Amino acid sequence: MVQFYAREAISSDMKIINREEREAHAKYLATEGAKGIFYGSILSVGLFNFIKVRYPAKFKLFSTSIKTCILILPTIGCCAFWADRGSVVFDRRMHSYGGGPKILEELRKWKAMSTYEKTVTVVKDNKYKILIGTWLGSIYGTWAYVESNKLMDATKKAATIKRVNGGSTGVFALALASCLLNERLLNGFISPKSDVNK
Repeated sequence: MVQFYAREAISSDMKIINREEREAHAKYLATEGAKGIFYGSILSVGLFNFIKVRYPAKFKLFSTSIKTCILILPTIGCCAFWADRGSVVFDRRMHSYGGGPKILEELRKWKAMSTYEKTVTVVKDNKYKILIGTWLGSIYGTWAYVESNKLMDATKKAATIKRVNGGSTGVFALALASCLLNERLLNGFISPKSDVNK
């Protein structure tokens, strides 16, 4: 009888983790870690260029190691923070909120997908991050290219940056509006049939 109650107590405190749950946990951590890398990269590039523009004299004195740290440390920190937070959220969803069966079912569906289907799913689920990342990347790329061009004076550089960034912002706005409209159509907020009947 004592052994029975001891086993019950241990079972109530311990979380029995099977292979599927480990895989689901690893997948969730990888997803959250990728989010951390995305946001950390934006923070790193922003901080790097802020220091470079705001304090050019001090920036020139920085060694390669310091510049590398400015770019890498925020990214690593954000990745670790998001992954750690993701682990806590996963545990709550899996064990505290009764979402375990749904999480495991989503994992089975994911494993049954082909590589193409997985790629489409990832792009679809992260389309806004991809759009924002592409937009910010184009702005930074334009700025870095123009700043490195020694044949342009300050006026030409400013005009080129303004023109290219204006175009990329316009494309970004159109793509964002298209994604939002598509979501509204898929979610049933706008009925295409009703528009046709009108």
